[in-house]
Amino acid sequence: MARPTKQGIDYFPVDVQFNDQLELLIADKGAEALAVIITIWQLIYQNNGYYIENGHDLTLLIKRRIIIEPVVTSEIIIAAIDRGIFDKELYKKHNILTSNGIQKRYISATRLKKNINLVENYLLVDVSNVGNYTYVGVNAVVNATKEEVDVDADKKKRNICIFSQDDFDKFWKIYPKEKHTGKKETIVRWKTLMKSKELPALEIILGAIKSQITWRERTDSEEFIPPWKNPATWLNKGCWEDEVPEKEESSWSRRVRESKEEEGN
Repeated sequence: MARPTKQGIDYFPVDVQFNDQLELLIADKGAEALAVIITIWQLIYQNNGYYIENGHDLTLLIKRRIIIEPVVTSEIIIAAIDRGIFDKELYKKHNILTSNGIQKRYISATRLKKNINLVENYLLVDVSNVGNYTYVGVNAVVNATKEEVDVDADKKKRNICIFSQDDFDKFWKIYPKEKHTGKKETIVRWKTLMKSKELPALEIILGAIKSQITWRERTDSEEFIPPWKNPATWLNKGCWEDEVPEKEESSWSRRVRESKEEEGN
């Protein structure tokens, strides 16, 4: 059998000056954010070429390359989506990471390939003037150099919506302890959401909870999620989709700004 045409590409350009969205992400999340974003770009271009599925396997691949914990990676990914570095609509609909710029660069880099496979619903760019592509279903995208990662039995089971006690325990541990009520009810709701495929990746859930906790601690505000719902209700209402308001100016930044304003007067 002939080796399939390589879907990915061997290199990609990186601008000498990052755009405002990426610079703000780095300012917010630190140098780890830059490492995560560049690694995601590498995995995108190396494998499918213009997108990558988000999830636990992705965070494990990133951890293997740059030794960053999956929960931290997930927080950075969510922040990157919020800042428009990855397309939010395709992320919500298909749980993939991609962007207009990524797709434009990929189409340009593969213009001399004999054929590339594209999933029509994943596209953000017009390919009507591109002659070397074939529309395929999601499962038909084949890459001769696709990188794989070893995952344990529980991780594999999660892909077919089988309950993982380990995942639930991580959720229960990070959820505010003062709301640790109705554990059995919460497990039932967790299993129901998994079977209906309405439950997102674990990292999205954990990242959302951590962001919401951080917001309340930082602002001491009762205007956002007042008060914390019990875990079953939080899951039932899909509160992982609740958007945390933009970060407010810290007291330290405010003092610096006010000091400079006084010096200018």
